[in-house]
Amino acid sequence: MVNEALGLKTLMIDQIQLKDAREAGVQEGLQLTRKMLLRQMTRSIGAVPQDIATKLQALTTPELDEFGDVLYDLKSYAEVEAWLTKH
Repeated sequence: MVNEALGLKTLMIDQIQLKDAREAGVQEGLQLTRKMLLRQMTRSIGAVPQDIATKLQALTTPELDEFGDVLYDLKSYAEVEAWLTKH
């Protein structure tokens, strides 16, 4: 009985650790995506204004995906700002 309880407790701890590790991996992936988008904007438009970089940090995963799709259609930071304002 005690061994079963310890086994269950260990299993629960493992599941929590796995969930935490997954969440950390997702967050790391989102940060890498944001860094890549900042590099691409710098290359295609020029140095990224701080307010644009800050707004990019606030985008959700679906918004980041959509932004990545439209990035090369945006030719100025005014256009980037307009897109970010809508989302």
